[in-house]
Amino acid sequence: MGGAIVAFIALQMVVSGVQYATSRSDLYADLRPFVELVRGPDWMLAAAVIGLGAPLSEELLFRGFLLSALARTRLGFWGAALVTTALWTSLHVGYTVIGILEVSIIGLFFSWLLWRTGSLRVPIFCHALYNSLIVLSLRLVDLPTAG
Repeated sequence: MGGAIVAFIALQMVVSGVQYATSRSDLYADLRPFVELVRGPDWMLAAAVIGLGAPLSEELLFRGFLLSALARTRLGFWGAALVTTALWTSLHVGYTVIGILEVSIIGLFFSWLLWRTGSLRVPIFCHALYNSLIVLSLRLVDLPTAG
């Protein structure tokens, strides 16, 4: 699992670098709606839902159930990974083009982690780490709220 986490961190650094280089004017555009949640009085609840609840439920549904079921069809694993990633990405439809690209790349990477390790725990952990780091950055970086 250690190698998968290192690979995930490296991927995230590349994706973030591309995002920064292409949309320097507003790096956090897709995250702005979450600023009030993670800075409000119920920020710990929001952090738990975003950092743990969403990764657990999304990975169980998309990678654990859908990907596993579709991989047993004629699609095979990678066809199923593309379909599952497209469905997962559709949850983020309000994001910028760069944000959608980032979510798609991360979704495919989480699928690869499942394929490579054979364990759903690894993509769940990496997804939780990713979301938790976003929550932390939104708590620490001074961003205006949505609106």
